[in-house]
Amino acid sequence: MKKMYLFYISMVFVFSFITCKTVDRMDNTIENPSVFVKRIDNRGGESVRIYIDGKRMGRLDNGEILSYNISAGVHSIYANYDGDDDKNSEIIYFTINNNVYHFSVEVVLTERNRYAGIKMVQENATINSGGMFANNFDIDDILAKSSNTISKNIPENSIVAIINVSSEDIKTSEYIIEELTVLFVNSGKYDVVDRVSLDIIRNEQNFQMTGEVDDNSIISIGHILGAGVVITGSIDEEGNRLRLKVLEVQTARILAMSSERI
Repeated sequence: MKKMYLFYISMVFVFSFITCKTVDRMDNTIENPSVFVKRIDNRGGESVRIYIDGKRMGRLDNGEILSYNISAGVHSIYANYDGDDDKNSEIIYFTINNNVYHFSVEVVLTERNRYAGIKMVQENATINSGGMFANNFDIDDILAKSSNTISKNIPENSIVAIINVSSEDIKTSEYIIEELTVLFVNSGKYDVVDRVSLDIIRNEQNFQMTGEVDDNSIISIGHILGAGVVITGSIDEEGNRLRLKVLEVQTARILAMSSERI
């Protein structure tokens, strides 16, 4: 009887431990992030470290975005430069209440390129891009997530051509292509076909960037450009979802796809 009693106690302990670990993993998922942090400067050779509630959450290089899911309640966030405790930003306190919070961090350097300070700012202003999107920070987050999803299945050192993104608005298509190009170039993993070469081929092929284009045409342009991988995309008519597709030029095989709600 005593052995059986001890057995039940041990099973309850193990179950409680597994449950706690599961909850902890769920709290750290980034599938539905409640906090986005974007490094907005393009200066400074060192990484920026982000701390939420005193816990180090990740490192940001120039132009990168960190996303994280945390529970409801009051939290604190600050940035740290170069791992030096004397180089911290001011702490910002905020309350998670089913909202998504945006922060930006900026490294400030002197005229001689020496560290002067680091700023952590909560994003409140809405910036009108003149296109389909009312908030540049939101679409940048979506593009960062999309590029991260598809790049996992693109072989490193591939020659990549971002051909088109069809939408109802030419400015939106151009913005998405430009920002995706920046993300892929800055990753340092791929050779990306430059915009000038793409524009030349588009003009020669009478290629409309805003319209729907079949995969065969996309692959044909990829062959002309000497690309091994081509990326194409679309925004639905309602402007609610961005879809990206990656095609292998040699085989016409789909390497990756992403779909993000706008």
